[in-house]
Amino acid sequence: MNNKLNISIIGTGNVGRTIAKELIDTEIPMHLNILDPAPEIDAIKEDMRHATSYSKQCTISWNEDRLHDADYIFISAAQQATTIGNRLDKAQGHIEMVYDLFKDFSPKNDPHLIVITNPVDVITYHAWKASGLSKNRVIGTGTFLETLRFDYYLAELFETEAPKAKGILLGEHGNSAVIAYSLCQIEGQVLDRNKVKKAAELAIEAPYKIRKAGEYTKYAISKCAVGIFKGIHLKVQMTIPAGLILNEKNCNLLSCQPICMSTLVTISGGSFQQSDLSHLATDEMEALRKSAAILQEHTLLKN
Repeated sequence: MNNKLNISIIGTGNVGRTIAKELIDTEIPMHLNILDPAPEIDAIKEDMRHATSYSKQCTISWNEDRLHDADYIFISAAQQATTIGNRLDKAQGHIEMVYDLFKDFSPKNDPHLIVITNPVDVITYHAWKASGLSKNRVIGTGTFLETLRFDYYLAELFETEAPKAKGILLGEHGNSAVIAYSLCQIEGQVLDRNKVKKAAELAIEAPYKIRKAGEYTKYAISKCAVGIFKGIHLKVQMTIPAGLILNEKNCNLLSCQPICMSTLVTISGGSFQQSDLSHLATDEMEALRKSAAILQEHTLLKN
């Protein structure tokens, strides 16, 4: 087990167990330690153990005191959703959860922390604060998922193949996400802004549509989280929108404190770096300032 990567997953709801499945499928030698006190997870335990038996590269444990040994920590725990509404409304309970999780945290390594729990920008900030890890070890899935959805709807509305459509949504993972029109492209076309806006609206509304149907988003967001992990661990170069703690320059541009929100993030050589937002168009920057103000209000309720 000592030669294996140590990964802790916090929470085995729909997203946590899908992340575990995606990690098992990577065939990277690893030990998964899953932390979830819920008594009803016994059946899930057995199913996952059977999956690791198939993989042969992965071992698994439950609720062991191994968080300090982790190389990667995925935070996907969530309170049961009973209503359909703004992600920011869920903040307080999840903020308290991360401070409780890390209250005695003393990492032996220098782990990467990948945050999925909503509201992901707010929780990424507080997970950074609670864990004591440096900014360059903490990343949230941010608007990565919205952007994947955005690409899908762009391709649909512009009647092209999905790989040819490239859209970018920045800012909040949620209702104030910002369209980076200047970065959207489909094979060099000048894009109809109304269609681009419609595609973004469909992307932002998608999770509410899924919830109204009685389901939860789990597959695409798990792909995002594990994609970030593979980019870092396997040193794959990629540029994605994701949530980082804003650096001083971007804070000054957005007139905000060092909160977490999505910028373009370059993952390279096992580390990640946020983009300089000054290259964006004036209207995009103004929309990002509004998104930052909304996030700051909710983020700093508890600091």
